[in-house]
Amino acid sequence: MMTGLDATAGPLISFLDGDDAWHPDFIECHVRAHLSHTRIAAMSSSDEVVIDTAGNLLAGGHPVFHLNDPRSMPKMSGYLHVDTEADPTLLFIDRGTVGWFWSTTSGMMFRRAPLEIMRPSDPDEIRICADGYMARAAHMIGGTVRIGRALGSYRLHGGNGWADGRILGTGVGLGRMSPDTEIAIRRALANRWCEVAPGLEHLISRQSMRRTLVDLIGLSAAFALLEKNSDAGFLLKDWATPQRKLQTRLIGLLPPKLRPRRFRDIV
Repeated sequence: MMTGLDATAGPLISFLDGDDAWHPDFIECHVRAHLSHTRIAAMSSSDEVVIDTAGNLLAGGHPVFHLNDPRSMPKMSGYLHVDTEADPTLLFIDRGTVGWFWSTTSGMMFRRAPLEIMRPSDPDEIRICADGYMARAAHMIGGTVRIGRALGSYRLHGGNGWADGRILGTGVGLGRMSPDTEIAIRRALANRWCEVAPGLEHLISRQSMRRTLVDLIGLSAAFALLEKNSDAGFLLKDWATPQRKLQTRLIGLLPPKLRPRRFRDIV
């Protein structure tokens, strides 16, 4: 994806997977979402139909896009903004929220600036499932707008590196990122976030950036990051009080399932 970014110059950029296809109105709808008069987002994501290797339609929407609809998450209500005047309907999700709110690489359009800011120091770290890095990176800076229409076709096949080639039903995803890949992506995001944070403080408060970082990786992982990464001090030094460290350590002695969610490390 970095090669594609370097080969282009426009303010908006999309990446099309070689197995997938865009529908004729993909570009128009995504650009209109980015030019909305109501809000601005760092990236957009649209629904996708699912097809098989021969192009036969398997599903009229992408299961992951619908499974992770933030409107079904009660704690997200204060971070969502719906533009019902737009066609299709647009759902804006504030930055600083953590989760997977998107479809796949071929259903996304990014503003160039956030990708350039969050460009990974070592692209090889995100060689697998790079969209898992890029989507989160852009969202961390400027949030997301979800487009309520299928604007592309996602091809499902046995050689897919993420999905396993089967559609089972509502509430069931197509696949799952391996734990090692998920951890690598979050670590790369955390390191880059710490690196660029001083240059973003005039745009995003340090407190907000700190909260985004801790929500991304977890509390005890944040303490570990502070010890390993000198750049982390800008966001975490004042936060890492002895009292907070002791609390985190004591709760860490509990079985993982008994720990409050915010104390469960992700990396």
